[in-house]
Amino acid sequence: MNTAETLPAPFDLAAVMANLQNEQFLHVPVALLQVKEGFNHRRYFDEAALNDLAEDIRRNRIAQPLVIRPNEDKTVFYIIAGERRYRAAQIAGMTNVPCIIRLVSEAEAYAISVSENAQREDVSAAEQAVIAHRAVGLSDGDREEACRLLGWSRKKLNARLLLLHCDKSVLSAVAERKISIGHAELLAGLPKELQAQTLPSLIDKGVTVAQLKEHLGRYAYRIDSAAFDTADCAKCQHNSAQGNDLFGESIGDGRCLNQSCFNEKTAQWIEAKKAEAADEYGVVYLDTEKPADQRVYLVRDGLKGVGREQYATCQSCARYGALMLTEKGREGELETGVCFDPACNQEKVNAHQASLTEEKPRTAKEAGGKAPKATPRKKKASAPAVSGKLTAYATSLHHRAAAGEVPSDPHLVKVLGLLALIKEAGMPDLDPKYDELKLKSRVSDRAKLMAVLLAQDDMFLDELQTRAAALLVSKNHSAYGESDYLGLAKQTLRHHDGSLPKYFSMNKDYLAMLTIGGIKAVLGESGFDQWYDKENGKDSIAKFIKGKKKADLIQAVLDAGFDWKGFVPKLLCA
Repeated sequence: MNTAETLPAPFDLAAVMANLQNEQFLHVPVALLQVKEGFNHRRYFDEAALNDLAEDIRRNRIAQPLVIRPNEDKTVFYIIAGERRYRAAQIAGMTNVPCIIRLVSEAEAYAISVSENAQREDVSAAEQAVIAHRAVGLSDGDREEACRLLGWSRKKLNARLLLLHCDKSVLSAVAERKISIGHAELLAGLPKELQAQTLPSLIDKGVTVAQLKEHLGRYAYRIDSAAFDTADCAKCQHNSAQGNDLFGESIGDGRCLNQSCFNEKTAQWIEAKKAEAADEYGVVYLDTEKPADQRVYLVRDGLKGVGREQYATCQSCARYGALMLTEKGREGELETGVCFDPACNQEKVNAHQASLTEEKPRTAKEAGGKAPKATPRKKKASAPAVSGKLTAYATSLHHRAAAGEVPSDPHLVKVLGLLALIKEAGMPDLDPKYDELKLKSRVSDRAKLMAVLLAQDDMFLDELQTRAAALLVSKNHSAYGESDYLGLAKQTLRHHDGSLPKYFSMNKDYLAMLTIGGIKAVLGESGFDQWYDKENGKDSIAKFIKGKKKADLIQAVLDAGFDWKGFVPKLLCA
């Protein structure tokens, strides 16, 4: 019996979309359901199993509703979970299927899909490898959080992540049940080209896991190719050299027969390298922690460029850094210049391309026979995400500078004293002649109140201080919270315009808080790069920076002789 026969009325898409509710249950036409490309982790659906499911649906209908969400244009629904039921429903000729609406973002929908698919028994190990990769990405590299999301053990997660070293053809063969996970785990330790070459023969000849294990003895890891320190391997029982005198056949000296141990030591070495690299590049992710669609290379010019000024700004961002490879033979290699916020990057690219279009001069014909000169519109660079230690440094700088300006300004001292009194006493009632200052309405923002008071003369301040003191002895309450002190420091510095540079000095401690990209941004913002090229010849700055470790670059910058007087990085002025 077709489910459509039980529906009371035709499906009104516009009405449904206008009144959507989270967790809403609906029978939705199959024609309005779509599988979003690249969203589902599953790539293989067994035809016989689908036909069996379709027959079951014909007899018993769909027992478990699909989970769906509306697309951006509200013209169709994307499937979050239940693609297999959707495919079977199509085979069964169903017109409508039961669905649960989830009003979630794409990232949240993906997390639901990952969690749902991870628990299904019919999901192959290859598909679980993709699920594991996505889960770690969604968890921003936190494997414990990924395990919680998937409901897996850490051991299972790590095992599935190791399968990412399999060639795509191997993973496809596992998903299609042409080989087992045991085959894939053995093949994962081989170079991908060799995996692809071996696979067809493996399938055609029906080689068992035991046979493959025996044949791959000659491909055991060479100990001298290890990325980690192999001093402990010399006397290890899994070192092939230990058996040369005992057996007639041997795979040769210096090969490791314990792949799990080899991989674990490699992983530990990679983590140590990652921590070391973080000091140079700020944020560093492994290629197993950030899938390709969660990273993009920062480009200055061209169709994918963000523009010169934004390029320098992005290099100071807390989401800009490096990708560390874990692929066999390339362990620990770094790919630098990576932005881990593709959506933000695309916004900057779009903005830059739009600015280039606006700057394009009209032709002589368009200008009535006379081609005007282009008037470039300078695009302001968007502020980067700032690391916690830089935020703390900037806050400390503002407080230190503000405190330094107070002793020389009696009027400022009087205003600050009055603010402290008002904080405890509250704002006193004023004569109507002062109502236009709207002091009462500014009491919730001390920095704004301070700005108004600084503009008043001492007679006004003395009168207000007297009123506040009288109020203090009659009632006592606090009008402010405890989080507005930085605002007061900044207002003090605005009152003493240009005083912040007196309290900042370019030094090793400050530069050490920056990534290499951040240091490059400072060199560009301060004019250091132009000065250096002028002193040493065109394009000298590129040679000056190239190949230097962060510590060496910092020392070279400080030793170069550039006059930093009066300069404060924009990151500290915000």
